[in-house]
Amino acid sequence: MKEKTPSTWWEHHSPDCGTKYRGCAPDCPKNHYEETGEWIGGNVMERVVIESPYAGKSDIDIEINEIYGRFCMRDCLTNHNETPYASHLLYTQKFVLRDNVPEERKLGIEAGFFWRDVAEKTVFYIDLGMTKGMDQGIQDCEDKNKPYEVRHLSSELWDEFLGIMRSVYPQKFAEELAKA
Repeated sequence: MKEKTPSTWWEHHSPDCGTKYRGCAPDCPKNHYEETGEWIGGNVMERVVIESPYAGKSDIDIEINEIYGRFCMRDCLTNHNETPYASHLLYTQKFVLRDNVPEERKLGIEAGFFWRDVAEKTVFYIDLGMTKGMDQGIQDCEDKNKPYEVRHLSSELWDEFLGIMRSVYPQKFAEELAKA
């Protein structure tokens, strides 16, 4: 796992540390970093927004995309030392927003775009292709001059995902793979 100094270093003072205005304890990670260039304050995860397919032609398509999105979150956590945020998996849950209602879908997309402002980057997972919503996400990154990365699941996670899809939706998933 990579280590770096966080941009909000004052949240990482040692327990005996004063505030950023009164000075720090001798063992403050920030002081050590400024003196040596070595970060000893522990592991700092990057905040990332995940963009992956969500909408589909059927409930099965959406379920496949939801499972894939969860694998994307797992990839961020286990392989990239990132703390992911996936608005399309959160806001589309029952009793939150309805993705099939255009005004509510637009609201969910805009709310997800707002989170991009506090994330270090956006990660676009494209194993299942790009969607219009993902294209809007890239445009939002470019408009805001925010970094983004296009990524695939790790081979281990992709194999696990394929195994689940083949067992749960053998015919449907075979059709999806043929289209890709």
